[in-house]
Amino acid sequence: MELNFALYDWLGSISYRAQGTLLTCLRGGDNADCDELKVYIRFIRSVVLKPATKQATKTFMRREALPFQIDGRLAVQIDKSPVHLISHIMNAMRIVWEYHPDKSTANEAEIAYRVLVDYLHLTIETKEHFDKRIADDKS
Repeated sequence: MELNFALYDWLGSISYRAQGTLLTCLRGGDNADCDELKVYIRFIRSVVLKPATKQATKTFMRREALPFQIDGRLAVQIDKSPVHLISHIMNAMRIVWEYHPDKSTANEAEIAYRVLVDYLHLTIETKEHFDKRIADDKS
């Protein structure tokens, strides 16, 4: 019997921790006012989940241009959203940047990650540190 998975194959090559980070982003925020953040959530869905229907790619998994800057309603929503949600989105973008096999998709995620890091006044960790942090705990 052939196995059928809803997730794209590239996820099988990354750590469980990285997969879990991506999967926790699929739902989005619990607060009702997160429409502007959904551009990130839909992007993550589009690179993690295989669409079950053609309609899904027009709504639930619609691929849109990611923001090159954060201002207006997006800034307000980021500022009002739980840090935990924003950190999951930011880390998901880094995972897609580092591990997605399509360079165009990876580049989109890199830009989104860098914009979020800059907006939050953080620094970009080295790839070595990131790989270590996102690796599975072997103990």
